[in-house]
Amino acid sequence: MSPWTEGATVLSWTVLVDGLESTVQADESVGQDRLGFRFSGDDAGKKIVVSLVLQADSSIDLSSISCTTTEAPTSAPTDSSTEAPSKQPSRSPTVKPGPTLIKAGTLCISAHETQSNYGLPTSMEECDINDPRQQWTYDVASGLFTNEVKGWCLFAGRPDLVGQQLKTWGCDDTNPQMIWDFDDTSSGRIQSRLGYNEQYNNGKCIKSGSSVGDIPTMDVCDETQAEQQFELTTSSGTDNGPSPTTSPSVGLTESPTEFITTPPTTVGPKLITNHDGTLCVASHTTQNNYGLPTSIEACNPQDVRQHWTYDAASGLFTNQVKGWCLFAGRPDMSGQELKTWGCNVDNPQMIWDYEISVNGRIKSRLGYNEQYNDGKCIKSGLAVGDTPTTVICDDTLVEQHFYLAPAE
Repeated sequence: MSPWTEGATVLSWTVLVDGLESTVQADESVGQDRLGFRFSGDDAGKKIVVSLVLQADSSIDLSSISCTTTEAPTSAPTDSSTEAPSKQPSRSPTVKPGPTLIKAGTLCISAHETQSNYGLPTSMEECDINDPRQQWTYDVASGLFTNEVKGWCLFAGRPDLVGQQLKTWGCDDTNPQMIWDFDDTSSGRIQSRLGYNEQYNNGKCIKSGSSVGDIPTMDVCDETQAEQQFELTTSSGTDNGPSPTTSPSVGLTESPTEFITTPPTTVGPKLITNHDGTLCVASHTTQNNYGLPTSIEACNPQDVRQHWTYDAASGLFTNQVKGWCLFAGRPDMSGQELKTWGCNVDNPQMIWDYEISVNGRIKSRLGYNEQYNDGKCIKSGLAVGDTPTTVICDDTLVEQHFYLAPAE
């Protein structure tokens, strides 16, 4: 229900449902000169009376104040397919016999000792065939290295940049940050297949480090460097040998555009992470009312406040706690806080485009309305407790780079 206020200032309101006062709160950002009240369940079928106390200049004609009602959608958007992107690597889905050790000299890549959270760094350790933290399964087709402890995959926040640490994250075979080519025909190098995205596609190679405790990082590919020479050795200690389906040139000549920009349908639940996978968008701690701000928190896959389902067709990000959606009061203006509100597929304030091909930016699809339609992008903030806001789109700013990571 959305009463028009005709430009008058709203001093207060009272809502009665079947004669009893309701605690429902008004949304003052649903449109110019409008308030919004949302009713669901049994209340939606009862008699509702909204009383407004307004203050207006004598020149304002209030005689045309009225209410309009809009029914909530009775079903979910029709495009709810969860099929993987239609474009897959052209190679056959060959999995290297495993689990294997990723070995460089006498040292092996090991997942973090706790693995209490996504995004913890890997390290180089003395090879131990009995340590599951060092056991990985490599899938040639998808390019994923999957660790045996929790089933998380090897990734780098920016695999196109030198110095980026190797970490583990929930596996996603459409995410170029965790897609690798292992060249077992010559040097044994492990190179990012696609880089970061279509624009920044110069994938670097993994450098092991030379001492126990070193964190593997990304480096300019140089097959003469011993720290870039790996072998995949099975837990029994035998060499797998070259895969008959592996050819490094195959992975490097696939079209990044076709591979990473296939529009997703409904995906989730997901974490909305920042550029390096350490901070995530979380709904408010209480969620006792619509319109409370979101915040940036340390990523925690077990925190349902950080679980979102994204539907590319409708553009809605739906939080898992109460099923409310991500919105901004004026998504056409900079500095607007990101909040949660009752989902409405017709409300442009909560319709977003997640553009993985443009550094993973999240942009308002329609802006505020037909007149104010210059949709801005979401800016994450850099510290725990920051509130995400809207800002002028600039795909060079890391605070506008996001990734939808599996919430597992």
